[in-house]
Parts: sequence; structure tokens; C-alpha cells
Amino acid sequence: MKKIALVVQRYGKEVNGGAEQHARFLVEHLRETNKYEIEVLTTKAIDYLTWEDEYKDNIEEINGITVRRFSVKHPRNLRRFGWISTLTDIGIKTKLVENLWLKSQGPYSKDLIDYIDKNKDNYDLFIFMTYLYYPTVVGMPKVASKSILIPTAHDEPTIYMNMYKNVFRKPAAIFYNTVSEKEFVEKTFSNADVLNNNGFGGVGVEINKDLEDKISRSTIVKDQNLQDYILYVGRIDTHKGCDKLFEYYKHYIEHSKSNLQLVLVGKPAMDIPKDPNVRYLGFLSEEDKFAVMKEAKLLIVPSEFESLSMVLLESLYLGVPVLVNAKCEVLKQHCLRGDVGKFYYDYQDFEGNLNKLLSNSSLRTQLGINGQKYVDKFYSWDTIIDKLDMMIEKVIDNNKLEEK
Repeated sequence: MKKIALVVQRYGKEVNGGAEQHARFLVEHLRETNKYEIEVLTTKAIDYLTWEDEYKDNIEEINGITVRRFSVKHPRNLRRFGWISTLTDIGIKTKLVENLWLKSQGPYSKDLIDYIDKNKDNYDLFIFMTYLYYPTVVGMPKVASKSILIPTAHDEPTIYMNMYKNVFRKPAAIFYNTVSEKEFVEKTFSNADVLNNNGFGGVGVEINKDLEDKISRSTIVKDQNLQDYILYVGRIDTHKGCDKLFEYYKHYIEHSKSNLQLVLVGKPAMDIPKDPNVRYLGFLSEEDKFAVMKEAKLLIVPSEFESLSMVLLESLYLGVPVLVNAKCEVLKQHCLRGDVGKFYYDYQDFEGNLNKLLSNSSLRTQLGINGQKYVDKFYSWDTIIDKLDMMIEKVIDNNKLEEK
């Protein structure tokens, strides 16, 4: 049985993050093919802001997957990181500054890198999740000829640092989440010659019978007295566009005199407006999250920086249309390719398209049907795993030929 290592910055049921959840779901479904022995190489961190060691065990098993955890040598010093980020923001991007920035951003785990280096011959293939962090930037070049990068890339200032050129040009293959991500990366790094999946990757979406039963028994919508609401799910953070969402929502309510509720699900990293119609529910179980999502008028995704958006795909799976930030090309292309929702560039677009969606139940229903078809065609787990499986076999075969 071929042995695969997934390298990711955080991993565990307690970890709240799109890329990290993506990684966990991916290897758990890949394991079901019964073709590979899979291990996860990660840190002991749970919180991405501090990277402090919180998991105690060096090795544990999660849903049949062996997880090897390594200590973070230096937790993140936010003041230091902010100072170094200021240098890169004003254009000082020397090799020294970029290396300082990378270590300061973290998670800086020398033990993880040493393990990869010493044990690279014990694995047939390495999958690196997310281009941005230290484990990928430093670890991937050590095993480049038998590596697959899942970059989760989008147009953000950090991606233009010089050190990321190797990250996108050196791997044996790249498994992109979307066509938009592929087009952006190839335009930025001129790496179309790297083996890839033509942009149709990402994460599958499914709700099994057991979870369906739990969703049907959930009483959270009734218990929380949620009525006529739009929904945001994810980290409540300025980096996710929540500050602008709150601003737009406030203007909309003032102009429309509406009682429309804005329901928030996720972990806050900023202040939440003190408004009786802004309903913060915290971090919910899967069944409660899906129960709230299923009854929403629409899901709103205000982020400018997304490489896929799992929560958007979950909403579409449930037949709930979306309203997204058009400044994020990936989100906009979901809407255009699947005809699954509306997008906005500014407040006028936001108000106009929100009104269209709220006032026309037939439109919402049709967009919801379109969304379910879109997810079924491109984002079922069978489709995703088949494509990844083909890439894994291709990279392993190519690496064996090179070794000969």
C-alpha cells in the first residue's frame, strides 16, 4: 500500500478554518479508497493567531488517520509580526525580510521540517495544504519531485513575495480548487507547465443520512426565534469583509426600514454590532449550522479573498442561494458559472441585489435548484477524489521514472 503524508499547519476536530477542514475531509475521503496509508504531519497548534502548542500528544489517531504533531518553536508575537509586515507592505521585500516575515507569521516548527527531511524516503508522496505558511514554503522543496500542492491561493499582497515563486514552480503537481484560482496562479507565476487538474478540484459536499436526521431534529431556528434572516458563516473578521458587511447591513436597514435579521455563525475576531437584529449564535455543531443555513433566505459571503469557499458550496448543496463580494473573482465565477446567486461591487449593488433576492421567492428557488446541480456536477466527493487519485498515481509513477 502506498504511503502518503499530508502536511498542513493545523489539524483536528477543534480547528476552525476552511483550509484545515478541507484538509481533514480530503484525507478522510481519500482513505476510503483503501489504496493508501495516510498520515498527517502538522503542529500542536489550534489557534492560528498565536500558534501556541495546545495539543499534548505527539501522535494520535483521528477517524482512522494517524496524526503526527510537532511543537511550534516560537509562538507568534503579534507586535513583531505587525512590524515586519509593515516593512513588506511598503515594498521592502529582501530575502532577509521575507524570511523574517515567514518565521514570524508561522507556524515556525523546525521539528516538523526536520521530520520531513529525515523521513522523506518513507513516503511515496507528500501533499502540502495551503501555499502561505512556513511548513509548505520550507518543507515542500525538500520533497518537490513527489509533492502535490493544494495552494488555496487568491490575489492578496503576500502572494507576490519572491519566496513564493518556488512554491508554485517546484511541486510535481498542483491540485487547484477552481478554474479562477488556476488562471490567477498561472498568470502570476508562469507555471502552466506544472502538472495540474485544470482547476476542477476543491472539496466535496455531502450530508449523510445520520446528519440529515440530526438536522431535521434540530430546534435551533425555533429556539433562537430566527425569522426572515440572511446568514453569514465563518470567522467574523475584518479580513473576511465583516466590517463592510456590518456597514452595508446597517445602511440597508436604515433605508428599507426592514426587520431583516443578520445571523452570524462562527468565531469572532472583531467586535459585533450591538443591534437586536444582528444575531450572533457562536460556533455551532454541524447539525445546527446546517439547520440554520437551510432556513436562511440566502447566504452572504463578503470576503475579497477566497480560493473556494466551502460554506458557499454547503449553502448551494442545501438549495440556498448566495450573495457574494464581486471583488473576489472565485466567488463571482461561482455565481456566473452556475447561476447560483448574485454579487456586488459596492453598496448600491448590495442593496439592489439583496432586494431582488428577498422580494422574489421564485428567483431564490430557481437559484437554489441551480446551486444543487452545480455542486452535484463539480463538487461531489466521488468527483474530487477520482481526480486527486489520478494525480497521485501520476506523480508517483513520474517520480519512479525519474529515480531510475
